[in-house]
Amino acid sequence: MEPRFKPLYNLLRQTAETIILPRFNNLEADEIEEKSPGDRVTIADKEAEHHLIAGLKAMGTDALFLGEESTAENPKLLELVDQIKTPYWVLDPIDGTQNFIEGNTTFCTMIALVQQGLPVLSMIYFPLTDTLFAAELGRGAYRFENGGQGERLRAGQSPELFNMSGALNTHYTDEELTDRLNHLADRVETLKSERCAGVEYSLLAQGQKDFANFHRMLPWDHVPGTLLLNEAGGVVRDVDTNAFYRPNALKGNFMLARDMTAWERLQSVVAR
Repeated sequence: MEPRFKPLYNLLRQTAETIILPRFNNLEADEIEEKSPGDRVTIADKEAEHHLIAGLKAMGTDALFLGEESTAENPKLLELVDQIKTPYWVLDPIDGTQNFIEGNTTFCTMIALVQQGLPVLSMIYFPLTDTLFAAELGRGAYRFENGGQGERLRAGQSPELFNMSGALNTHYTDEELTDRLNHLADRVETLKSERCAGVEYSLLAQGQKDFANFHRMLPWDHVPGTLLLNEAGGVVRDVDTNAFYRPNALKGNFMLARDMTAWERLQSVVAR
């Protein structure tokens, strides 16, 4: 593993080994709370976020922190994303919390560093397999297994629309947008939602999936994966406005695709 990634990888692995994995399939009822209807959080989420922030501070960073759980406790932090001029870290201690609660192995930890409104470094870590996906702006996307040699990721060329496999997420979409997405569902080969944004991005970056859509674009869910997918040659863009994803875009009709050709094919079906 490249030396520049090693300290952050060690922090992610230590957080997983000491906080996240000991609670996997081992949560008590009073260790699970509901932040809002249908959105749950566990003691592992909270403790892992605190541990990640402490670890980043110990590395000497003077950046700010925008964590999923700390923002849930102080929602006004999210309103300030546009106003942050200094570097800041985005953290999702457990992406796929519902999967984690249910004993489903589809969960990960995500962090990203944002400078001048753009993600410049991101990591998606899978505790159960010790797999790290890392990306740097302009320097590519990589996968590391067990801290070993990295593999450069290239999403590759997508097939024709009728042969595509992907995910359509309609949990937060209105009726009109849901209808448009359902029209796309009839035109592709396979649909499967992982219920975990980090997994969707990592599959796309490896060329194992062709597309996914999201409407609610919270920074901790999408900043890390967007950089990973972009550096692998993929696209994250709003099919209605043509806007590329930025950390301050909290909602939209965003389509993730392995390449621009695939994105344009998807847009031709879904765009308003």
